[in-house]
Amino acid sequence: MSDHVSKYAYHPFFDQMVLVSPPVDQFISLTQALSWIAYSCFVDPRTLYVALDLAHGDELEDAHVRLTNAAKLLMRRACSRRLLLKGRHATAGIGPLAITPVEQIDSEVLWDYRRFDLFIDGLGLGTGIAWPLSPDEDFYRPSQESFHNVSVEFTSFWAEFSETAELTTGEQPELANNTLTEKCNSVRSEKQKPGPRPNENWPEAIESVTSVVRKSNFCLPLKRGQKAKIQKLLLEEMASKNQYFSDAIARKHAEQVIAALPNCSDSSVNDQ
Repeated sequence: MSDHVSKYAYHPFFDQMVLVSPPVDQFISLTQALSWIAYSCFVDPRTLYVALDLAHGDELEDAHVRLTNAAKLLMRRACSRRLLLKGRHATAGIGPLAITPVEQIDSEVLWDYRRFDLFIDGLGLGTGIAWPLSPDEDFYRPSQESFHNVSVEFTSFWAEFSETAELTTGEQPELANNTLTEKCNSVRSEKQKPGPRPNENWPEAIESVTSVVRKSNFCLPLKRGQKAKIQKLLLEEMASKNQYFSDAIARKHAEQVIAALPNCSDSSVNDQ
């Protein structure tokens, strides 16, 4: 009988008790691995998604930095054959998404699939992280070819990351060079692509919703429930254009609507 005892502790970013001791599983999910590197705890994809959806401002930017750096650290080690990853390869063609059985992902293949995608707990073509982790992307861009449900062999992972020492919050440390890394770098140089432009429909949606709420006599300070109403109106306005976004994105754009509202003490509000 194992004497392993799981330890939990409260984490302010996740606002709940989370696992802070090594799990007993032979493999852990990709999300668990990245959350350990970024936050020194092991959480599942849903827990991470909820925390990101509720984050805003500096907290969301900090999460973006932590998880981006965590993904870079993990994928560099995986590409240099220091970690073993498994997943289900998925391709999008005519008809439903075709997903293969679980298979080990070759380190050479991983150089093409280094884009962490929380929605599939896996990796897509490219580098970096996919929405909702990237503030540069307003809406989710699904990976057309990807590895779903990626898992990381824990023994090799723990040998590399048992002491994270908040590696992901500061400058990215240079990893030791090795033959494979040098070979891959000489063949594939990463090209920095500009981030996607802001969605062109947001300014029109913000203007429309601002007009609606001003006619409804919304003013500052807002009453209880009015901010949520503004967010809902923004999401509905964008949905009418077949554009769908998270509550976190709506909260960000709601600030522009709120900034355009008059003070309740302004006599002109009562004259409308």
